[in-house]
Amino acid sequence: MAAALAAPVVRTIAPARTLAPAGRIGRLQVLRALAATMVVIFHAVSNYLPAGSAMLDFGLYELLSGGVEIFFVISGFILRATSWNAHGPAHAAGFLLKRFVRLVPYYWLITSGLVLLCLAAPGLFHSYHFEWRHALASMLFIPWPRPDGAIYPPLAPGWSLNYEVLFYLAFAALMLFARRERAVWWLGGLAVAGVCAGVLADADPALFIAGNPFVLEFVAGAIFADVWRARSGRFGPACGWVALVAGSALVASFLVFPVPGIVYLKNAGFACLVVAFMTLPAPAAPRWLESGLACLGEASYSIYLIHPIVLGPLSRVLFGAPFLRENSLLLVVAITAGALGAGLLAWRFVETPLLALCRARLGRV
Repeated sequence: MAAALAAPVVRTIAPARTLAPAGRIGRLQVLRALAATMVVIFHAVSNYLPAGSAMLDFGLYELLSGGVEIFFVISGFILRATSWNAHGPAHAAGFLLKRFVRLVPYYWLITSGLVLLCLAAPGLFHSYHFEWRHALASMLFIPWPRPDGAIYPPLAPGWSLNYEVLFYLAFAALMLFARRERAVWWLGGLAVAGVCAGVLADADPALFIAGNPFVLEFVAGAIFADVWRARSGRFGPACGWVALVAGSALVASFLVFPVPGIVYLKNAGFACLVVAFMTLPAPAAPRWLESGLACLGEASYSIYLIHPIVLGPLSRVLFGAPFLRENSLLLVVAITAGALGAGLLAWRFVETPLLALCRARLGRV
């Protein structure tokens, strides 16, 4: 899973308010906040609800997993939008340095803390047991089986960062060898070739990450960034409505026909829904809501990395309250709120100071 997810996305694009009409919520920040919340709820629902809970029915599990896919589309959009004018060795090196500073030190810090906890208290995390080759490969963003055979790093959401790093390297290579206008088409061709090679070779997508359909979502985000640039961010309502209908139909098809290979419909569906969200007219929002969503969007990386660590202890504490134990919806809301709060604290007091320190040491990047 996730982003993911998400992979977490970088914050180097212009403030989201500049991407949306004045007086409306910044679209990218809202999407980041939404994706992070979906990922937290996904893990809360899948790991901590009693078997047979109604919240596990009606495709909720599959829909929530789309949080990582939203992260991937956003990441492709941001990478393309922020690297449009970059070309040549100097820009490629600068691009990689910026991405390293933004992504890696914080991930290393959280992963190292988790590994030390596992060494100090081996039974604390039932799903992970330390093995040095697995831990080292995870630090280098190399997919590696852990002792139980699962292809997850010590900090489980780090699996999606393997895709982030893959695309950082791909974008840097395109800065060296491809013309700016054609770079995204080279990227798309390589991604399609990788996915086809993975399908033909029947490769494990957790190990051969270039063959996972997730890479197509990065490409979709990058293509959308080119379209956005060409249109200066101006889209008629028809574009948004078409994307919304298409995305809803594709995701619904995946839910109704969950058979092998149909996952591509889900990938395409969430990409269309991102386009719809970015292009449909948005209503004005109260300042408190705008500020809250912007804050969650800024903290999305911390929320994404921190939440697996806090969900277990938090759920055990909350499960002790009878009124929560007997109400799945309230339990999920409470767990999600606690995990989001922990992520916000980590962003404010760990991620932000660490990022400032790294930038001071390596130069403002």
